[in-house]
Amino acid sequence: KLLIGNDQEISNFDFPNEFQPGNDSINKIILTDERVINIITNSVINAPEKSYVTAPTEFINKHICNVLYTPHDTQNTLPPILINIVENLEKTELNQIIQLCIGTYEKYDTLPVCLIIVTHQFNENITEQSSPCQKLPFLREISSTFWAKQCLLTSSK
Repeated sequence: KLLIGNDQEISNFDFPNEFQPGNDSINKIILTDERVINIITNSVINAPEKSYVTAPTEFINKHICNVLYTPHDTQNTLPPILINIVENLEKTELNQIIQLCIGTYEKYDTLPVCLIIVTHQFNENITEQSSPCQKLPFLREISSTFWAKQCLLTSSK
């Protein structure tokens, strides 16, 4: 039982539609916070603080929350970083993410680093084809030759 002041139960509390589970608004709010950008970019590619900003994406897909980080300085040689949040990672979602990486390459003329955050579970075949990331042991890595500089996976499971 969740209680608020005067022992009132708030079990009938409703989240506004934009913050309902399954909606990527909260994911995007978190992933576009400068502190989170700095943590992710430093962890994944060892980028200095404030090296990246979020960029608009033309990649609209209701099943994939994607946020794109690009170098703050356009003369910088750092790769774009495409972050995708999916409920389950099946072959269909992975193929969509590959297409997003190809679109990012076409726009920025450099292969992106792809980070896939799975909120539930991986497809068993994808898990079997991935390996632990040497640099970041809490992540897994899959082969991404030709479509991403690196593809990293993590899951809540």
